[in-house]
Amino acid sequence: MVHDICWSLPAPTSNEFGGSVGLVPRLNNVQQIVGISTYGAPKHVVTLAGDNGRRMIANGVRHGIAPGATLTWLGLYGIEGTTREQRVDFLKQVDTLVKAL
Repeated sequence: MVHDICWSLPAPTSNEFGGSVGLVPRLNNVQQIVGISTYGAPKHVVTLAGDNGRRMIANGVRHGIAPGATLTWLGLYGIEGTTREQRVDFLKQVDTLVKAL
């Protein structure tokens, strides 16, 4: 299940002193972000590389939604080396998480 969200950034705004007030969250009704991803590399390699997918969501997208919104991330690392049973277990975790939303 994939949900597409159209993002729109507000026009730059100014405070009473003429300075920018920065990014103003417009998706205040979004209280939770869930990221689900598979990785080809093991978790320690992804972590050393900065886990860019998770970081982009955590540090970028989260600023445009409600303050205090939570981020839940499920990752299956080193997918090429996983067994069918491990992949099925991961899908069960995904199913459980999605049903709990």
